[in-house]
Amino acid sequence: PRSREDSSRAARRVARLLRGAMFKSLSAVQKALGALPAAMEPSRVNGKWHAPRFSRRKLAELRKAALGFDLPWDWDRERKPVREREPKGHKHDRERPMREAKIAAALAKQPELVAAYRAKRKIVPTTLERLT
Repeated sequence: PRSREDSSRAARRVARLLRGAMFKSLSAVQKALGALPAAMEPSRVNGKWHAPRFSRRKLAELRKAALGFDLPWDWDRERKPVREREPKGHKHDRERPMREAKIAAALAKQPELVAAYRAKRKIVPTTLERLT
């Protein structure tokens, strides 16, 4: 059996939990729990869909109240596992090796392109270029 002090402590805990909540009394919580799980699912009536009787917010308050009154709560949904992925990073970091390869290939073609340009324009090489 609980002592008087324990029961008053539990009552204060429940009152603190339910401050501002819509399910403040044990009877209201029990009545709402009696309507579950049908009240938490959308229903189809005469070919038309109706919203659930309890929204997700009201269900969260009902869960909190039920656990506060030490009543069983069996309607938690299983959560999906969190996907562990490596961060994408910045685009310029990801594409840097491709850009460097492209620049290296362009620099390798550069002497041929300069020679073709000079042949087309008939540019005479400078003395310095002739010596090297």
